[in-house]
Amino acid sequence: MSEGARWIVGIDLGTTNSAVACCRPDEPDSLATFAIPQLVLEGEVAPRSSLPSAVYLAGEHDVPAGALALPWAADTREVVGVLARLLGTRVAGRVITSAKSWLCHGGVDREAPILPWGTDAALQRLSPVEASTRLLAHISAAWDEAHPEASLAEQDVILTVPASFDEVARELTVQAARAAGLEHLRLLEEPQAALYAWTAAHPDWRERLAGSTTILVIDVGGGTTDFSLVAVREESQGRGLERTFVGEHLLVGGDNMDLALARRLSDSAGARLDAARWQQLTALCRAAKEGLLSADTPDATAEISLAGRGRSVVQGALRATLERGAVTRELLESFFPVVGREEGPKLGSGPGLQEFGLPFAEDAAVTRHLASFLRRAETSLGESVVPDTILFNGGALQPTLVRERLLEVLAGWFGKRPEVLAGADLDLAVSRGAAAYGQALRGTGERISGGAPRAFYLGVGAPAAEKLLCLTSRGMEEGEEIRIAEPELELLANTQVAFPLFVSTTRLGDPAGALVEFETDSVTSLPPLGTVLRFGRSLDERIVPVRLRSVLTETGTLEVFCESVHTEHRWKLSFDLRAQANADAWESEELAAKDSAGMLLPDAALDAASAALEDVFIGDGDPLRLGRRLEEALELGRDAWPLSALRTLWDRVFAWEESRTRSAEHEARWLNLVGFFLRPGYGDVRDSFRGERLWRLHDGGPRYPRAAQVRAEWWTLWKRVAGSLSRPQQTALLQDIRPSLLPAARRRRAGGPKPTPQELREMWQVAGSLERLAQGLRGEIFMALAKIVAKGHEKGDAEIWALGRMGARVPVYGPADTVLSPDLVSPIVREITAAKWRRPAATALALAQMARRSGDRARDLSDGMREAVAGRLDEAEEGVGLATLVREVGEPDAQLGARIVADSLPSGLRIAVASPATTSEPVSGTTPGPPDIRLKM
Repeated sequence: MSEGARWIVGIDLGTTNSAVACCRPDEPDSLATFAIPQLVLEGEVAPRSSLPSAVYLAGEHDVPAGALALPWAADTREVVGVLARLLGTRVAGRVITSAKSWLCHGGVDREAPILPWGTDAALQRLSPVEASTRLLAHISAAWDEAHPEASLAEQDVILTVPASFDEVARELTVQAARAAGLEHLRLLEEPQAALYAWTAAHPDWRERLAGSTTILVIDVGGGTTDFSLVAVREESQGRGLERTFVGEHLLVGGDNMDLALARRLSDSAGARLDAARWQQLTALCRAAKEGLLSADTPDATAEISLAGRGRSVVQGALRATLERGAVTRELLESFFPVVGREEGPKLGSGPGLQEFGLPFAEDAAVTRHLASFLRRAETSLGESVVPDTILFNGGALQPTLVRERLLEVLAGWFGKRPEVLAGADLDLAVSRGAAAYGQALRGTGERISGGAPRAFYLGVGAPAAEKLLCLTSRGMEEGEEIRIAEPELELLANTQVAFPLFVSTTRLGDPAGALVEFETDSVTSLPPLGTVLRFGRSLDERIVPVRLRSVLTETGTLEVFCESVHTEHRWKLSFDLRAQANADAWESEELAAKDSAGMLLPDAALDAASAALEDVFIGDGDPLRLGRRLEEALELGRDAWPLSALRTLWDRVFAWEESRTRSAEHEARWLNLVGFFLRPGYGDVRDSFRGERLWRLHDGGPRYPRAAQVRAEWWTLWKRVAGSLSRPQQTALLQDIRPSLLPAARRRRAGGPKPTPQELREMWQVAGSLERLAQGLRGEIFMALAKIVAKGHEKGDAEIWALGRMGARVPVYGPADTVLSPDLVSPIVREITAAKWRRPAATALALAQMARRSGDRARDLSDGMREAVAGRLDEAEEGVGLATLVREVGEPDAQLGARIVADSLPSGLRIAVASPATTSEPVSGTTPGPPDIRLKM
């Protein structure tokens, strides 16, 4: 905290609305809401108690010049707040909402300009982090205008986040705040903030809680639902509060309710809306819902009017009437149904599932998630959990009927209605509680104890098996630091390294430094921690003894350091966000299996395989017979080798990279194996770092470039490992093959051999595998390839496969923001659907990928076009099983997954569900697999 701060400022950066409260550090009675000045109409600025969390990116002619000026800024063509939301209902595709929800979506690049989602890439767009920064920057400027003597950058700021936000989302929130100039910053969980607001408003809270033992905080906001349990403790110094359990991340809230209403209206009208108009309709439904639920009369209605676009301004219009009774029924039955205490979330049942890019909870029923939360709390705490007191928070719980339904459900479970802690403003409580928390930090007010709600673990190697090393135990306090001296650890220095990181809200009692068994039902994987650990002058790879130091910063984020035992070297580890997208796209069946030991090969088999490799690359063995020798050593066919064995062998064979200079046969075999062992480039936490090591060979090219087999294996290698490469690396790879593939770019390198048919086939598959390419570049290559394929039957399966992969609605591993727009792909799909198929199997697969249903309106083709594709696939013998993927959101089986990646998949890996939705149940991540830090033997 800043000693010179004159104010404590609490900011609720909400999904739908944001609010600000402030107080003097040592004046309990000074707590007040800060009314935020904002544009409410063109040219009209007025203060409001909340700021709609909307950013409108105005076009050149959307509003008159000067109409967006603010007292502290000229016309910037960016609008935040009331007017931004209003303009978003009028003009399609220019308003950003729910930026907070996008901060926790690992399936996209959260630092890339992807919002508004589903809009033309040529329009101005912002990243989720930038959009959050714009909201905070507006708040900061508004505060500074009102307090010229005390800028917000100099005050103590408490910024709230959902209790379920993981460390990555918290870190990105802090990044946005720093970019807005907020330096003296702390994070606070929103349910705790709501309780702080209640205690601040009731100085006699200890007396009011007499007889209470357990407070259940239910916070349903615009984007997330949070559950927290707070125990009322009788202590020697008096009654106190301790937060004992928090829920997992749950992306369901008011946004889902708006989406459900929009979907019902569009379905009843038979209208298929593009992403921009869908966003407009959702905004209109949000405004209508809020008005109806706050109406005084039960028969109130609201009119919805959405204009058509282009030539269909009149014909494409959508008009409907929403009735209060219908809205309340939709709200209660879909989101707050009466359920049994033993019920859990149901898959595939949620209104609004993936309707607009975000991985909403598949089951939108808050009550079923609440039942699951309470059961997990009982398991974790080891005791019966019966909430006798309840605190409601969040705008979605404003309607009395919703709160009454929740009380009814809880009474049915426990035989008694909990006592309600009333008197808090559900829209402003979080910001007010944040400011009150700031006072408690200064000693003015009572703190809620409990510390960090999660324990953190690092995957390490142990003599017998992979273990989890507890970095920080649950309950660690902010500002606390933990050093782990035992067990002794070693790490690999002078190379990029990865450290698998896991988190648990359910494990109790694991002290820092404890080694525990890896249990998939009690931990969730986070993106790995990684860095380059430089040590010594030679920069040769070497083993360094280290200790670990973990700090839960005062900001509320986790920092992990490796410290050399013998020197002053220290390395800070940071999250690898790119690896998280890989974890979301692929799942390890080894980790999910009850008996994963059966998938691990014995050390003797791996040693025999290593001896065969060494005999070829160091000794006099025949490279041509190496494949058979490896199968004999491992006693399995090559497609059955498990992921752990593949990566172990990769690490060993890569060390003999120089041996590929011995002959063209040695190089061809070496390239073949390093690609095969690393395929598909993800699935293991270290794969992105293996890809970095492999990329160092790119510029040098093959050692025997005139050997056709070597060149073919070179491109096969990059096809197989493309998923481990960054966007710049993939772009460089495309530039390598572009002259050979596209007629307009055919300028072969001087003196270079003409590619063979096999080499061209592999090049096309490389092009199709580059899923991290920028959307514009992918679109250019896609359209050029579409023209080539359309010219005639002389083109082979590889070109058709590449076309399907480039135009796929669901990427295999890449971020969703690189998927080509339906407008670009639809004409090609229409042409192929109507054409005669000269290569039926390849064409059916490509068509199914381009028309596959993702559940995201911004990516999916129109319903009519998808049904036409599905019908054509139904008619074709080669389309058996593919039509289902076009009609329904689903997961390909292992055989189809291998066809999609044009290679066999490692045993233990499968392509996951197209757009994995978040649930409140524990989720397993990727296998920890050989980490770069290990126990000292």
